[in-house]
Amino acid sequence: MDICIDSNILIYAFNVQSQFNAKAEAVLEDLIRADGFAITDISLIEFYQIITNDKVVSDPISPDKSYEIIKNILLNKKIEVLETNIDILEVTFESAANHNVRKYEIYDHLIANLCKHNNIKKFITANDKDFKKYDFFDVINPFPGEENKGAEKKKYSKVIPLSVPSIQGNEWKYIKECLDTEWVSSAGKYVELFEDKICEFTGVQHAVACVNGTSALQLALQIAGVRPGDEVIVPTLTFIAPVNAVRYLNAEPVFMDADDYYNIDVDKVIKFLKEETELVNSKLMQDDRINKAPITINKKTGSRIAAVIPVHVFGNAVNLEKLMPICKDRNIKIIEDATESLGTFYTQGELKGKHTGTIGDIGCYSFNGNKIITTGGGGMIVTDNEEYAQKARYLTTQAKDDDVRYIHNEIGYNFRLTNIQAAMGVAQLEQLPEYLKIKNKNYQTYKKEIDKIPGLHLSASPGYADNNCWMYALQIDKSIYGKDREQLMDCLTENKIQTRPVWHLNHLQKPHRSCQNYQIEKASVLMEKTINIPCSVNLLESQIDTIVGYLGKSSKLKA
Repeated sequence: MDICIDSNILIYAFNVQSQFNAKAEAVLEDLIRADGFAITDISLIEFYQIITNDKVVSDPISPDKSYEIIKNILLNKKIEVLETNIDILEVTFESAANHNVRKYEIYDHLIANLCKHNNIKKFITANDKDFKKYDFFDVINPFPGEENKGAEKKKYSKVIPLSVPSIQGNEWKYIKECLDTEWVSSAGKYVELFEDKICEFTGVQHAVACVNGTSALQLALQIAGVRPGDEVIVPTLTFIAPVNAVRYLNAEPVFMDADDYYNIDVDKVIKFLKEETELVNSKLMQDDRINKAPITINKKTGSRIAAVIPVHVFGNAVNLEKLMPICKDRNIKIIEDATESLGTFYTQGELKGKHTGTIGDIGCYSFNGNKIITTGGGGMIVTDNEEYAQKARYLTTQAKDDDVRYIHNEIGYNFRLTNIQAAMGVAQLEQLPEYLKIKNKNYQTYKKEIDKIPGLHLSASPGYADNNCWMYALQIDKSIYGKDREQLMDCLTENKIQTRPVWHLNHLQKPHRSCQNYQIEKASVLMEKTINIPCSVNLLESQIDTIVGYLGKSSKLKA
């Protein structure tokens, strides 16, 4: 058999909404009527991944149906599946440099080497431009002169999304194990394994999985001693979850401004604590619920400042080295909201080598669908304090004091992560090191091109930390660029590029308008001039080129 087809031929043939559906079906029928054809095993894997994904194809088919298609291919005597082996892999990676193969092209290079090893003379693909560099087979595009013109293999999506998961590892395998063994709820090996792997990755001593990042924040505040009537310092520029967590406990937020990196302004927090609060002996409070250590009182309200929540916004590390001393002196707990910053770590000073989330009294991670790794929805409480960890584990499982007789001495929560979700988390965490490299590479690619466009700037990260580059913040100078935030978002939406504005400032949100805020200035400016642009791990270089191209076209001064 000397003809091999690419996965995109199968995808078009089984995607009835594709403009190339009829032509692709005809190609397969002609090949079957003749001598048949070959297809690589990895092309079948990609076919399955794409044809079942509603974010990639307009009319996806079910996993069961796609499995039947692949099964029929394997059973068809006129179709030969070319199998990858260790020899092919070694040749592929050794020869990659000779063909100027970039990292994201290694998949195509492997297919080409499989074809060469099996003496394939003709390769049929819609992605002809990336295979014509190989001289050992003829490349045939069944759709010459049509709209796709050999478009990249994965360019089937109508919209470039803002941030979507990348499911490329052992997710199917581990989740299937949960289903096969029927360990699908909050018991099962993967919950504890996920916690252990988070500890291993971040260097923290204890981790407790829970249903989402918001529940992690709520429990962290409660475990740290925040009580009704207390106050907690929070940033106004952040997703609303940490603010809501404060209110769940009937405590009050005190809103702080943002710094250049969208994080809480540590200098203003320090100034507020020095000028607007006082340290008093708790015995004077005549309140048995507070221990006898000195406490910090807000001069304006008379309430205790119990904690501060530094949020590492977009993956940018808050300057905790500067914040920690005054919090320690004032008996104020630090609850790190690291829901956006898994993988960010400090590279300078006393915190060098430490991950965000592991420095304060308690840290919280999120595994929502748009985060750098996901469990679909999930969170994690992390701490070096064993007592805090035990309390978190107790409260997340309904505060059971006797598992057999259902004795509960406290009010607990059904906040435990499921085994299925944890299995996905383990698989995702295995890929995180590579995801971090991709995120940084895409950021650098974006920044190099965007900074050439007058009036646009891709926000930098603080120099004292290595950023996970979770979300890219594009800053717009309307006076130069000619469009404001809303106008640019509308333009990109029209061109099927998904973006979002920075969150509305929380001290202006209706439920929180009566709460105290302190010298809010920069946050307002950042909100008005910033949008987030596509940042998925599986974002293609060609998609970045497309986005940058539209950004340049939208400027009143062409780049």
